[in-house]
Amino acid sequence: MKTIGSKSLAIAQGLKASIASVPDSVLLLDSGESCPGDVLGNSCIVVADGLGIVELISQCQINGFRHVIQNTTSEFAREILLGSQLIGSPEAVMKEYGRTIMGATISNNEMIIPFTSTTEKDQTMDTILKYIKGTKGAGLLEDAAHLISDEMFTNALFNAPPAVTKEERAGRSRGKAFAIDPKMPAKFHLAHNDNQLMIACEDPFGTLQELGLLKSLQPPETDNGLITVKQGPGGAGIGMRLMFNYCTEFYVLCRKTQKTVFVCVFPLHQSEKVKALMSKNFHVAFF
Repeated sequence: MKTIGSKSLAIAQGLKASIASVPDSVLLLDSGESCPGDVLGNSCIVVADGLGIVELISQCQINGFRHVIQNTTSEFAREILLGSQLIGSPEAVMKEYGRTIMGATISNNEMIIPFTSTTEKDQTMDTILKYIKGTKGAGLLEDAAHLISDEMFTNALFNAPPAVTKEERAGRSRGKAFAIDPKMPAKFHLAHNDNQLMIACEDPFGTLQELGLLKSLQPPETDNGLITVKQGPGGAGIGMRLMFNYCTEFYVLCRKTQKTVFVCVFPLHQSEKVKALMSKNFHVAFF
């Protein structure tokens, strides 16, 4: 692994043995530094010093960065290895994203919930809530988990499926029943280890647009003081920013025309005040 910046160099030296497998094609650099002319931003892992959401997304848009790790994170080695895997082999990460992100110890704590119709929403939300209630240290996450799961469910059924025409998309009223092919369900993937909870949702479409994702993570536009939200095809609506705001680790994986996965990771055993002070790690891979 190559480095640019004093913080990145110190981290790489301190974790030398743990990250020895990271190839030289991956660049670890300090926030505020620029990539060399021959290195693409999406091949970099940025070390951020408490970078806020607005600045984080701005740097990703301007410099093409897709992997940002806060220097306050407790597991630098894991984050660097994960970022390098997403840069080099995103397909492999997508196949086992739960265990890659959370570790092999989640094997006895996983739950997969497939769904294909809006008529399944109440049952799906109830199942997720029961899982949260049964997870030690997740009691304060119930409200956030419900909001994010609701947005993920809606996104997977209404925004992600491709539409032939604008009229067809407009016809998907959220007040009416709507279903996708039962042979290709969307899925929730819940998991936890001793310290973290993962809520993930995957759709079988892969229609998410990379620039649309980054734009949707920006602060909402206002019109005379009122927040305005632009829903878009491919799953780029208000739910994106809601997911990002509530979690401390945010992952988006998209295999074009095949699958999109949103992953939100939350700390367990932490108060709302402590969680609000935690900076966010960010990983995005489109391939």
